[in-house]
Parts: sequence; structure tokens; C-alpha cells
Amino acid sequence: SRMAREHVTLVLTGDGGDEVFAGYNRHIASAGLMAKLDALPGFAQGALTGTMRALSPAAWDKLFDLAPGNIGPRQPGEKMHKLAALLGLEAWDRYRQYTSQWDSYDEIGTGEEPEESALIHETFRTLGDPVERLRYMDLITYLPGDVLTKVDRATMAYGLEARAPLLDYRLVDLSWQIPSHVNVSNGKGKQVLRAMLEKHVPRALFERPKSGFGVPIGDWLRGPLRDWAEELLSPAALDALGLVNTNRLRAIWQAHLAGKVNAQYGLWNVLMLQAWLREHVQTDTLAKAA
Repeated sequence: SRMAREHVTLVLTGDGGDEVFAGYNRHIASAGLMAKLDALPGFAQGALTGTMRALSPAAWDKLFDLAPGNIGPRQPGEKMHKLAALLGLEAWDRYRQYTSQWDSYDEIGTGEEPEESALIHETFRTLGDPVERLRYMDLITYLPGDVLTKVDRATMAYGLEARAPLLDYRLVDLSWQIPSHVNVSNGKGKQVLRAMLEKHVPRALFERPKSGFGVPIGDWLRGPLRDWAEELLSPAALDALGLVNTNRLRAIWQAHLAGKVNAQYGLWNVLMLQAWLREHVQTDTLAKAA
């Protein structure tokens, strides 16, 4: 945003393409892999879940590294554990699992978890197609609450206006008239956009593995950020926070440091909350006291 603002005052973004035209891995999995796994009997799903969780994410990564031809996905160990957490869940709980950093609120939280509105629940239930259910929830929760929020803050910080043409209401309305099997087929999403793009550029330019903007937070927390994180996740600091179960979170933190799990994003959420409180709430309290 800073670099773009040196040349222009307005930019166009691609935000909304995945939500509108079913491009996330969860959309593709729901139309393929998850449908096949859901057809398995309960005992088979339970056995599969246990097998996938028997090895740590790091151990799974090493196994996939040994496979010829680089057949595995990016971060296979993390994906195996995520898949294990999805088996046997109802549709509503499965979506929350897709987009949550913890397996459940009870894993570390205290008190009661806030619920979405009755209208969201009712609309979700009226959508019978699993991909449509995911797209609906993405459009009303994940997109405005996560993706667009970050883009808006980053651009506005430098006086840059960002517009998302793929979120034009007419295009979104049109997308709901397209059957899911048209958008998701042959293990790929956004097939409508791919077909349109092929008219203008070679397929080799866009038929590539999906790659996000992730950074190695997990390694940082075990390395250069370890002391900083340890202080914010100390028993005293967590007790003072009062929003998480100190013993459970400490156990997860130790398991992460040992490489048994990769809880980087869940831990990062707690760390950001702690850092924000110290920067703003405690500073404000000290200022008022002075």
C-alpha cells in the first residue's frame, strides 16, 4: 500500500474471488474429499482420525518429503491434523472448524462462546449444497471480518483507496445462479473465472498451486520470538488476562515448543490480545492514574 500510494490514489483488488466463485481449499474438499470421507462408517472415520493424529505435523512433513515427485500439498502435516479435526462433524460445526484457530472454544476458553444470529443459522440450514453453505458463511463472516478488514486498514493507513470489482453486487448475485459443480470440478475451484481468463492469457500463467501470504510464525515462536512469547504466555500473564484456561494454554505452548503440534495461529491470537492490552489498556490506565 505504501509503495502503490507513491504512484496512484486508487487500486483494484482481487478480494472476493474465492468467496464468490468457490476457490478455497475447503470448497474443493467439500465437493470431493470430504464427501467421500463422510460416506465412510463411523468406526472407519474414528480409526482414520486416530491415525492422522498419531504423528505430529513435523513427522507428517518428513514422511511427505520422502515421497517421490513432490506429491504432497504445502504444509502436509498441518493439513493432516486439520482434516482429522473435521471428520464426523455436522456441517455447521465443520465450517467453524475450517475457520477457527482452535479445535473448540472449550480447548482454551473460559465462560460461554458467543453464538451467531438465528438468521444466519436458518439461512445456513436452507442451503442444501455443501459448497453453497461454505460460500455463504465466507461472504458474511470471513470476508468482511477478516480479509476486507485487513485490506482496508492497510490501504487507509497510507491514504490509498481500494475497490474490489469481484464484489460488485450484480456479480455476486449472478454467482448464486451458477451451480456448484460448474465452479468446482476436477479438483479445482473458480472454474468460471479460469475459463474466462483462458481467453486472454495462457493457462500456464494461472494454473499453479494456490499460495497464501503465510509467514513462519511457528518457527519464530520457537526461535527469535520465544522469550517475548514466554513472558506474555506466562502463568501470571494468562491469569491476569482471565479469558483463557491457563493450564491448558500452557500445555499447548509447551507442546508447540517441543514440535509436537503447530499451534502457531492460535497462540498468535492470544499473543496479539496480550500485546494489545499492554499497549493500549494498561498505558491508558497509567496515564489516567498520573
